[in-house]
Amino acid sequence: MKKKRIVISTVLIAIVFLCFAPTVSANNQSWVSLDGGNSTIPDIEVLKSDFTGVALNITVHGMEVEQKEVDNETFQLLTIPEHGYLYRIGEPQVPAIRMFLAVPPDAEEINVSILDREYSLLSDYYVYPAQEPPPEHYTASNFTINQTIYSTNSFYPEKVVSISYSGWLRDYRFIQLEVCPILFNPVTEELRVYHHLEVEVEFIGTEEGVVGTTRPGYEDIYKSTFLNYDTAKDWYPEYVLPETMQLNQDHEDLHNTSNRAGYLIITNDTFYESIQPLATWKTKKGMEAFVANVSAIYSQFPADNSYESIREFINYTYYNWARAPSHVLLVGDVEYVPTYYYYDPYYDYTATDHWYSCLAGGDYLSDVFIGRLSVKTTAETDEAVNKVVNYESNPYLAETAWYKKAMLVSDTGYFEDTSNWVYDFLTDQEYTVDKLYRSLGTATTTNIINCLNDGRAIANYRGHGTIECWGTGPFCKSDILSLTNGRKLPVVISPTCNTGWFDDPTLDCFGEAWLKATNGGGVGYWGSSRPSYGGYNDELDKGVYKAIFNDNIFDFGGVANRAKLYMLDEYGLTRKAKLELHLFNILGEPELNIWTDIPQPLNVTHPSQIPVGSTQVTVTVRDGTNPVKNATVCLWKDTEVYVYGYTNSTGKKTFDITTSSEGIMNVTVTKHNFVPYEGTIMITNLLYSDDFNDGDADGWQNYGAEEMTVIDKRLYIEDRYCGGYALAEEVDLPEGFEYQAEMEIDKYPSGDYPHYGIVFNVAEREPNEITGYYFGLNPDYNKAELWWFYYAWSSGKSGGIEYVRNKQPGFETCSSKGESGGMQRWASKSVTVNTGTNYTLKVVKNGLIATCYLNGEEMFTVNIDEQTLPNFPDVTNWKYTDGTIGLMANGGAYYASAYFDNVLVQFSGENGCVGHESGYVYNCGDCVNESCTLNGDLTCPSGYGLVVGASGITINGNGYCIDGVNNGRTGIDNSDGHDNVTIRNLEVKRFCDGILLKGCANNTIDNCEVHHNDNDGILLEYCENNTIDNCEVHHNGNESVDSSTNGIELEHAWNKQ
Repeated sequence: MKKKRIVISTVLIAIVFLCFAPTVSANNQSWVSLDGGNSTIPDIEVLKSDFTGVALNITVHGMEVEQKEVDNETFQLLTIPEHGYLYRIGEPQVPAIRMFLAVPPDAEEINVSILDREYSLLSDYYVYPAQEPPPEHYTASNFTINQTIYSTNSFYPEKVVSISYSGWLRDYRFIQLEVCPILFNPVTEELRVYHHLEVEVEFIGTEEGVVGTTRPGYEDIYKSTFLNYDTAKDWYPEYVLPETMQLNQDHEDLHNTSNRAGYLIITNDTFYESIQPLATWKTKKGMEAFVANVSAIYSQFPADNSYESIREFINYTYYNWARAPSHVLLVGDVEYVPTYYYYDPYYDYTATDHWYSCLAGGDYLSDVFIGRLSVKTTAETDEAVNKVVNYESNPYLAETAWYKKAMLVSDTGYFEDTSNWVYDFLTDQEYTVDKLYRSLGTATTTNIINCLNDGRAIANYRGHGTIECWGTGPFCKSDILSLTNGRKLPVVISPTCNTGWFDDPTLDCFGEAWLKATNGGGVGYWGSSRPSYGGYNDELDKGVYKAIFNDNIFDFGGVANRAKLYMLDEYGLTRKAKLELHLFNILGEPELNIWTDIPQPLNVTHPSQIPVGSTQVTVTVRDGTNPVKNATVCLWKDTEVYVYGYTNSTGKKTFDITTSSEGIMNVTVTKHNFVPYEGTIMITNLLYSDDFNDGDADGWQNYGAEEMTVIDKRLYIEDRYCGGYALAEEVDLPEGFEYQAEMEIDKYPSGDYPHYGIVFNVAEREPNEITGYYFGLNPDYNKAELWWFYYAWSSGKSGGIEYVRNKQPGFETCSSKGESGGMQRWASKSVTVNTGTNYTLKVVKNGLIATCYLNGEEMFTVNIDEQTLPNFPDVTNWKYTDGTIGLMANGGAYYASAYFDNVLVQFSGENGCVGHESGYVYNCGDCVNESCTLNGDLTCPSGYGLVVGASGITINGNGYCIDGVNNGRTGIDNSDGHDNVTIRNLEVKRFCDGILLKGCANNTIDNCEVHHNDNDGILLEYCENNTIDNCEVHHNGNESVDSSTNGIELEHAWNKQ
């Protein structure tokens, strides 16, 4: 066998004649091995890849041969496993291996050549000619054969290796390399089979280090599409997130280049308000949603046609905005937001939104992912938005088996072949899959409805279709609208004709019905807007599942576009392939994260509050106790802070942020197949803090026998007899504050009464009297304790707090420290106290009420106004001193020591539900007309807790409680019928009724504890489609009204989920 470097245009060839014994199967197909092995896909090895080019070693092990007879003429259809064909109608349909290669942005020329080759010559073959694929609802066209080609005594095609297509995929410049390893001579009826090829692709004129512009959102597409991605990512470095960001959105000037939008929503003005909950959710998860009205687009981007204005606007955002969109959502049917009509001279016009997505390079590939909510009314928009947002942010977990179930509906013939491929693929992914096949007699309307109502995560169809029906079943639009699957919503994959015909303004198509169904339906649909083509549709169908499970692409738009790229691997960019790219559209939300398993909970920790100003925030994400890598974490506070990033291998992400005002910052964590976490951080005015990282204890005073020192960046106190104190010199405490410190006990003497803790609420009155409280730990008795003290001097008081040890029952002054007075234990509680363990002590004071917490658990509550103790003076109306907090370690007769760290004193303000937009603090009985988050417990001893005053809002309890103290009327009252309200993370207790929903729809009560209410825990009256999920409802007065006996009562309520 002769080897020689051969450039594509060279015709010098070494010929070897070999004989092969094909293995013939019963279905008239056979495998012809070139190396003695069984049927297997070719090997493609990357020998070299850098900015100068790519070298590939391609080994073909054999081919599948199918005998086909046409008009008494026998042909052979040749197939290389997992690869496509050369589709030139009437010409030999020889196998083709196609692959996408990324190209450096500065390449001036691209040359392709063969460095080495080995081939075999096979005789007695007559290759089947490629046929025009008819639309699936038509019969096959007449047989076509190019007699000129078939009467030419030469091998076809002329080129073994060529560049079939080039362009830009978002930021990456690319070529599609086409390799035809089997050539056919129709006159001699011979095959030249190249079983080994070494191919070189040269990038001419490139320089090392030249990089292109990158935009976020396509990394998974690049990684799975380009064979040389590992090298190409150096030419197109991944988008680097800015260290600090704000939410810059100028809706008045769409030409403002500081605008940012990872998720661009283009809506008819009619639906602007209805789409806001979706925009908010996408922004919370890091996508920076921007909503633009078509009226503003038409005004600021005028063009001859409205669709041209929209295209120009999308193009402008892509090239000019500070963050270019990766996903675009059109909101409205075609009479509200127009579509484009793609023209094929052999086909006619087809409605397509794909055209809007082709921005870079003037080619046919999408540079953004696009979808459409094809709605006509605000009610339809609300329904679609509610489905999408709940599917992602609040997955339905009352039943979970459906997440691993799929349904395949199939007609006979090649439809069933593809459906069987999908069946095998999904069962390998541990799905339970229903085969509803015409050939099995299981593809009935009833069976399809029953499967969907039971819950299926995926619904797949291969067969004939009309505008309103799947032909197999049949299963029609009216059947979709009658579904009762509730929140068990499938993603619907339907590569068939016509079912996505979304541009008829007078008629909803089959695909549009899934999101509009009010008692179930689906969460997204992908299908064709006109008649589409067999073969192409089959590759699209397979490509969906390759994208999800092989490439780990989970957003709906990414899946659909990767499937189209897989189709191009099979067919190349033929005329029909260009049409198919435009025919298939997403009727749904393009960034939808498709569940592929039962969603699991995330364990997320972060600070509950931080001070106004510059600080660091660390968010830790775990799956149980295991760190979660690459979870997306987003912090968002109004226009002040908007940052997002990804957790590292330890499950942590740290942000440097700067805030300028108090309020609430949203914390959202998302990760595929995990339930999203939504929390908040309160931004408060900091009064005092010290983490002792500077190595000293500036601002602290020393009292007691020993000096304080800073050791290992912690304040160390060692003392005996009269105790050790560390008091802030100047802290002007308001009526409401939080005082917190971390403490670790170093050592304590056995048999005595050592105390460690924090001192607070010191007050004085003239001439020389002082009083206050301390909250701490007594390790000798394993107690948490709250003490009250009082001292008086006749003269010479030096200021601050003076304290005496408890040497024996009764109180005793310490020499020269206090001339009279003493201490009294106010309350105690058994806890476990160990040395070497970190404890967090916190006192929250609101007005005259002080509550003490140990490691977040409430220990004691004291009403300062009521504390008039025996033998101590009444302390009402005493004056606060400067320096009214402290730290203490008291060893008694022996030395005792402790470490203190992260001392924090901050204004707690008024307890209530803080409005996300206004910052207003809603209190007992207030009507809440915006989303809000509780900043503390609310006590509402009469009337109402909070009254719902608007639709589409969220009341986030933030883990706090609304307490009716056995006298309140209703904890959360939605009796005015507001829809799409979410109540979450809240404890409601001791009201007449805990939560009331009346005359409303699509409300959600999530992760709430509702207990010890006199009548109903949760009462639903004349309402529908409301969801109670992951709640504890117990010990309520009306415990017999529901079969679950948990205090949930339904009165004329429908479709409770």
